[in-house]
Amino acid sequence: MIRKILFFLSCLILVLFAVCSTWLGSGSIAPYASTYSRVEVGECGYLYNIDHPQFVYAFQMLDGVPKSNWEMGVLLRRVLYPILAYPSMKVWGLNLGGFITNIWLVIFAASTLIIFLHRRFGPRAALIGGLLYGFYPGLTYYGGLPYCYFFIAQASILAFITIHWLDAKPSFIRAIITGAFLGVLATGYDLLPFFAPVTILTLIFKRRFLLWIPTVALMALPQLGVIWYQTKIMGLNPNTSNSEVYRYILNAILRPNKELYDQWLSLIYQAPYILMHNFLSSTFWALPIAFCLTYLAARRTVCARLSTPEWALILATLGLWSLNNFAPPYPGWQMRGTWLARLYQPVFIAYLFYIARISSMLPKTSRAAKSVLLIVCGCTAFQAFVVISPVLGIYDVAGRVYREFYQHAGHGFFATHMEQYGARPRGFCRR
Repeated sequence: MIRKILFFLSCLILVLFAVCSTWLGSGSIAPYASTYSRVEVGECGYLYNIDHPQFVYAFQMLDGVPKSNWEMGVLLRRVLYPILAYPSMKVWGLNLGGFITNIWLVIFAASTLIIFLHRRFGPRAALIGGLLYGFYPGLTYYGGLPYCYFFIAQASILAFITIHWLDAKPSFIRAIITGAFLGVLATGYDLLPFFAPVTILTLIFKRRFLLWIPTVALMALPQLGVIWYQTKIMGLNPNTSNSEVYRYILNAILRPNKELYDQWLSLIYQAPYILMHNFLSSTFWALPIAFCLTYLAARRTVCARLSTPEWALILATLGLWSLNNFAPPYPGWQMRGTWLARLYQPVFIAYLFYIARISSMLPKTSRAAKSVLLIVCGCTAFQAFVVISPVLGIYDVAGRVYREFYQHAGHGFFATHMEQYGARPRGFCRR
């Protein structure tokens, strides 16, 4: 009984860690805003990204504001997060309401993650998974801002758990539920390029070859419904600068320009460096390194093999990366290179699951188990330092890690803005 109480209290503390990590990305810290060269200063001296209006347009659309005020938005089809945040926004306002939504989203995701890991792999996996997630810098990077990008990590957790649930006992009913649920999550962010291949590969490896057809159809249905409604009923243009980019990429692949072959070869030569950078920076360095070290520590054991959802998600991420970085030169926004490592953030959940699962399967007294525990401690310490160091007046490490995640500006702006506006989480107004 005492052991169960201690485990429950430990889980509560881990959820609290995740909430604190989210809070430490709010106010004037807000890395998604403060790592850029220019910022938008709001109430109490809190900082917002310069693209703040783009995220406001979706709320205005739901709130019945005249169409002329928001129809130019490029994120309007990502409706799930604004819908979830709308009640809080109406009560507490856009910025505070969005932050409150982020808090309950992270509580729900952390609780679901810990409960699932406990039921599937045991208490040790639950505690380690909750610890790695509790100090995950991805919570801090977007957590203080009322933006749909914060939904990426939480939706990735829910999607990956759902696919694991399907993998445990594939059936028609579970496949239908999985497809419908992933389709709804995809209306919050473009997650299907990551999780649709994972679902298909999972069903194929379970020899349920035909189940992927209705599953994928249900995945696409909610997004197609949103596009149809916004196009036919609301009269919006479905083509935006965000949605056009992959049309350019596919067009360049199908009809490459022969005059640009030398430029294409030059881009391909850069691919190994870009791959290594994106691998490390897309999940904030510590987690992918811990994943590799855990695999090396457990490589001689039977449990070292990746599960089907784990390797399938890594493979799907690599496929998307290859599409972006090996495509011939194309116009418009460039999805290749080191500047947009954040695009591959959903793969973090595969690393986290693998580390938590392996730690629970190794004998406690084995050398491999002790090595993995040391790896987890090192990973957690680094992530905690990145999350906490700005409020301690140490900006260099966190600024570098956050900047490599998304290189939308040069080095040093995070430290500059912290010195100018102070490192103050929400609740500490600037006087």
